[in-house]
Amino acid sequence: MFGTPKVLADGHAVSLPYRKADALLYYLIRKRRAARSELIGLLWADTDTQTAQKNLRHAIYSIRKELGWDPFASGHRAILELSPEVEIRCDVSDFLESGDPELYGGEFLKGFAIPLAEGFEDWLVGERTALQTRYLRKLLEAGEAALNQEDLEKAERFSLAYLTVDPLEESAVMLLMRVCRARQQFRRAIGIYHDLSQSLADEFGVSPLNETTALYYQIADLWNASAAPPEEMEEEE
Repeated sequence: MFGTPKVLADGHAVSLPYRKADALLYYLIRKRRAARSELIGLLWADTDTQTAQKNLRHAIYSIRKELGWDPFASGHRAILELSPEVEIRCDVSDFLESGDPELYGGEFLKGFAIPLAEGFEDWLVGERTALQTRYLRKLLEAGEAALNQEDLEKAERFSLAYLTVDPLEESAVMLLMRVCRARQQFRRAIGIYHDLSQSLADEFGVSPLNETTALYYQIADLWNASAAPPEEMEEEE
């Protein structure tokens, strides 16, 4: 469900006849169960109750027909629930359960939209935001852990992945500068700081945080010290 959505059942791609049926299936894969009234509010809020209930029943029928079997639990009139016997493997769930940022596969349901279903669109935006926020937080945590373990390649990779999404996040910039410091890539670290300063000034008219600037001066001092000629030893009398 990260990136362009794709659902497989028994190794075969599930192809439903219309997008609201897709939306219903995606929502249930994420939630496993929902009140029928909730689903109507998400997908058919602009229609009268009788028509909305009919549309929901047709979407359920479309899913059953495409799968060739019934994935829904029986005995619930007001609730639509995927059967406990249905084993679901979902990339989003894998990411959330593991906390591993490398399992984040990009925007949730990328390119999928139902513009006239405001309830579903609101849910979709909320899910995308929450998942990306968690991804960014895990990137920083994993990057800090990698740096502490002196795994500089991984720390750099995580910081760059963060900055691809949000190039002005100073925590990620500082992480990358610290990686450069550990590698003695002082020129690169200074350049990263200057690029940040310019971007912040252009977009918001502000300067980097004090902590970022302090790190910059510390690295500049290290660079100057590494470039200075060695002091001559005093001759013993």
